[in-house]
Amino acid sequence: MGSPTIQGSVLLVRYRIATHITMLNQLEKIGKQLEIMSDLLKQIRDHNLLTSLVTSELSLSEKSAPERTIAPADSTLLDVQDVMQKLGISESTYYRFVRNGELRPRKKGRRHYYYLSDLDAQLKQSVRKGRI
Repeated sequence: MGSPTIQGSVLLVRYRIATHITMLNQLEKIGKQLEIMSDLLKQIRDHNLLTSLVTSELSLSEKSAPERTIAPADSTLLDVQDVMQKLGISESTYYRFVRNGELRPRKKGRRHYYYLSDLDAQLKQSVRKGRI
């Protein structure tokens, strides 16, 4: 066959070749995964561009619509006590209305305020129920 040092050298070369082939296979897999990730990132970027375009168009259309924060003609602000008195309700009923969404306060800091026009539906219901 050959001398033991030649056989050892041949085995070492075969081992290195096998190691390099394994590394090349792993690099090919990594390359394929990077291509997939690149395609996904492109799709995400395109989706984000589309989303931002739609969002900007929506915000433009919302700017043309009147916002709820604009003061109505009767620009007198009512606080919680005024609202409870006008509606003829207790404090616990007031907070239940707020929690259930029947009253939607305008907030300045932690305080609730209303314009009289904000209370129209509740005023009609209070009259109907005989509270006022």
